[in-house]
Parts: sequence; C-alpha cells; structure tokens
Amino acid sequence: MAQANMEPRLQEVTEKPAMSLYCFSVVTVDTGSPKPSHELDLIKYQYAHGLSIFDCEQTGLFSDKPLQLDEGVNFTQVFDVEHDWHFAKRKSTGAWVNTGLFTQVWKAVQTEAHWVSADWIVKVDPDAVFVPKRLVKKLEFQYEVADGLYMENCQYVDYGFFGNLEVISKKAFTTLLAHIDECKAEINWKVGIKNGKYGPMGEDLFAQMCMSKHGVKRFQAFDISMDGACEAKRDEGHKKDKKWQPHCGATYASSYHPFKKPEQWATCMQQAIAAFPQPM
Repeated sequence: MAQANMEPRLQEVTEKPAMSLYCFSVVTVDTGSPKPSHELDLIKYQYAHGLSIFDCEQTGLFSDKPLQLDEGVNFTQVFDVEHDWHFAKRKSTGAWVNTGLFTQVWKAVQTEAHWVSADWIVKVDPDAVFVPKRLVKKLEFQYEVADGLYMENCQYVDYGFFGNLEVISKKAFTTLLAHIDECKAEINWKVGIKNGKYGPMGEDLFAQMCMSKHGVKRFQAFDISMDGACEAKRDEGHKKDKKWQPHCGATYASSYHPFKKPEQWATCMQQAIAAFPQPM
C-alpha cells in the first residue's frame, strides 16, 4: 500500500470529518467520438442494483442531453452557455475536451446543493467500478485541514488527480466552486501545460490546478483506485498498453477503471466483492 504524503499535516488540522459521501456521475451523449458510448447503460445497471454512486448518502446525475433512468429518475441537464464544449478533440480518442462541460456540471452541483450535507465530494466515471464503503473505510482516519484537500490517485506524474475517481473534501470543493470562473480566465486550459505538449486540459487537471492555485492541499492516496489510465498502475510489461484493465480481485482499491460495457462492469464488481467483502 502506498504511503500517504504528509504535506497536509503541516497545516493546522481543523477537524476530523465524518465519512458521508456526495457522489455524482456525468453521462456525455455528444462525446464527439465515432465509438459507441455505453455510459447510460452503465448508470442504469448501477442504479438497478444499488451499486457505485447509488450506495452513497447523496447522489447526483448530470448530462449534456435530457436523460432519464427507467424508473423515471431524471438527470440534470447542463448547457453550453459559454460555447466552449466543442472547441477541440482529443487526438487519441476523438472525444471532445471536457473541461467546459464540467464547469457547468460543477455549477449545477452547487445549485442543487445536495453536496452541502456531505463531508466528501466524489466524482465517479460511469465506467469505473466503485465500492463506496471501501473509500469510506480509507477516509476513516483522514483529517480535514484549514484549506481543504483533494486526493491524488496516480503516482510518478506531475499532476496525479485522475478523473476516474475524484475525491475532494468539502472545504476543497467549496474553494473550487468559488473560483471556477476566475480559474477559467486565468488558467490557459485551452492550450494546456508545457505549451500544449499534451493538448488542452481535461476537467481533472483543470480542477487540480484551480484548487492548488487557491491553496487547497493535495494528499497522495494512490491506493484509492486501480486505474488503467495511470501507467504506474499497469502490470510490468504492459506499461505502455493503454487498453490494459485492472485486476478486480486486488483488494486495496476502492475503484477499478475502465470497464466500458455493463457485462464487463458487472463481472469486475462481482470479482471485487468476492475477493474482499465490503466493510460494514
């Protein structure tokens, strides 16, 4: 298990938060990619079985189009009011850069205000197999600090806040919400870091840079997720294999990513629970 970075401990510890979670997911219909998306099917499966974000105390569902679950549960639709959702695509996937979309999602989260009763805000990708009770167990001894904190989940990179599982303390999320527009104006997110070497910023990198710019502390929690998008998490001999999928029997993780089809997702969840039953 990775050792946690003690940087936040240098600040005054303000309180030990309880472990209630506000968990939300975003289904993008207009992805920009020619590949079919199964995000809605994944959310429908999770909802029907009470899994992933639907095992959290508070839940949010957001989309770029009007969507509804089979039981009549509506997604909150967000709109491209700043006309920045479709300015560029990822060369590797053909999908739209998602920072513009997520700035509107964060504002919708703020407006709905379900997050204010939670201690931690957790954004979960639909294709991430997420076990909330494991995350709660990991947060059991985590103290809040004066400026709030977010969890880095990928090691050996400059910016390790990867979007499959974004865990943000309440104080940190409050800071992000307060500075969205300011950060969009001051951070050159449409170009990206290192003069655009990696292309425009995705929402996870933008959020990390915005929070850090305004004093939020990062906390290295590499054991919260097992993510195929994080090269360090891949098996030896597969470090450059971008199609690598994690071992769902690994007992340390709270999330396994990616599993893009419902049957794959369901199999991974079954393996994860069988290997290590959820703490009660």
